Amino acid sequence: FMIAFLTTVLIGLIFYACYYKMTGDLLYPAAVITLTWCFALGLYHLDLGQYQSSLSLSTELLCLSVPFIFFIFSYPELRSSKYTGNLSADTLIVSRSFKQITRFLFWTSFLIIGYSLFVTNYFSSSNFLLNFQGYDAKAASFKPAEISRLLNFIANYFPFCALNSFFELMHTQKKNQAVAYNVFVIAVCIFYCWFIVVSRGTLIIILLGALYIWYRKERPPLRLVLCILLAILILFAVLMVFRVSSVSDVYSGSTTSGVLNSLINYFIYGFQNLDTLINNGSPLTLGAFTFSTISKVLGIYDPSIFELYQTNLFNNRTFLYGYFHDFGLPGTLVIIGLIALLLAWCYKKALSDSYWILFLAVLQKAIFVTFFENNFF
Repeated sequence: FMIAFLTTVLIGLIFYACYYKMTGDLLYPAAVITLTWCFALGLYHLDLGQYQSSLSLSTELLCLSVPFIFFIFSYPELRSSKYTGNLSADTLIVSRSFKQITRFLFWTSFLIIGYSLFVTNYFSSSNFLLNFQGYDAKAASFKPAEISRLLNFIANYFPFCALNSFFELMHTQKKNQAVAYNVFVIAVCIFYCWFIVVSRGTLIIILLGALYIWYRKERPPLRLVLCILLAILILFAVLMVFRVSSVSDVYSGSTTSGVLNSLINYFIYGFQNLDTLINNGSPLTLGAFTFSTISKVLGIYDPSIFELYQTNLFNNRTFLYGYFHDFGLPGTLVIIGLIALLLAWCYKKALSDSYWILFLAVLQKAIFVTFFENNFF
């Protein structure tokens, strides 16, 4: 078990070192994906989960192919002359049109959420501000009103408004009015993520995205970046204690610490569920799983066609699950390569145009938690 763990983590570290040597960037997207993916896969081999079983050879080979495919498809862009370690070639001051667009998006989504909260009588319920005593506070959190799917889709953009505001704070001439607005947006979005929808996953969009924007602007040392990432991880674990009752199987595992077990479980069970799908074969739903958000907006979403394998309470399935579900093994390998190409291309654009840094910031959750779920689409 320990040899498998060390070998897998070593693969991740070797690739990470190669990426860093060519880019000089601690948070280069493919490097982060490779390292977190290999660490989670290695952690699975330590057999710390109560409901674990051995992965099939097919699953092992597919999972181990991820760092190699990312490197192969990223390498042509990595050899570009622009990869000199200069993370951003310009000194951006955000434009007036950027401010107008982002304010329109914020107030639109804010009003939609406010209306939805009002019609569901959320503020008059006992669940407001986590005034909830039960098994899982998220189960009693805010549920959107039955309004237009398109309006709900716009409302789902709300957490990303905090990244727009943080980006503006980092790249604009400081004016009291603008600072007050952006601080308000960030505070309201954080409040919404935890106290309204009770979602650590939504909150982490803001935390990781803001870290990336700040890192690309200030270029802090490795030690400080690692400390911040560790703080986010600890916060993620602590918030679980506030959300889920101590009797939940979320805290089950091989260590004496329930909080540590909960962290380990979120890293590993995606591979267990992916293995179940691979062993049962792909239903070949040809994009229905990967692009389910679009089908929901269009009103053609049909959950009955999905094979949603789940280990006990743990519904995490890795970013590969949907691709294999839709397109089988060949399609999964192609999509991994396309994602690698897309991220490398976006990163290259960000070297000369800082607005692309915001685009990559939006994708940070997808980049960091490939072992948990797919957030790219």
